[in-house]
Amino acid sequence: MAAQYPDMIEEAISPLLDNTADEGTVIRWAAAYALSRILTTDQYAQSELYDKLTDICNKEEDNAIKNQYLKALKKASKARK
Repeated sequence: MAAQYPDMIEEAISPLLDNTADEGTVIRWAAAYALSRILTTDQYAQSELYDKLTDICNKEEDNAIKNQYLKALKKASKARK
């Protein structure tokens, strides 16, 4: 979706970041999935979002959620070099 609606990404990031702290696993996973897809776009791979997601990933205890972040961070880190 991020690639199809690039003009709407910026307004989606803040609510998604809020959802990363939700008690519900499904909500956190969905936020992680969406934020990870945003991070892998050229526009955001080298943005401050990378650092925010690194911090969130380090705090996340659920492995399924953490894996969403780790895959995206690995892909984005290649673009940062």
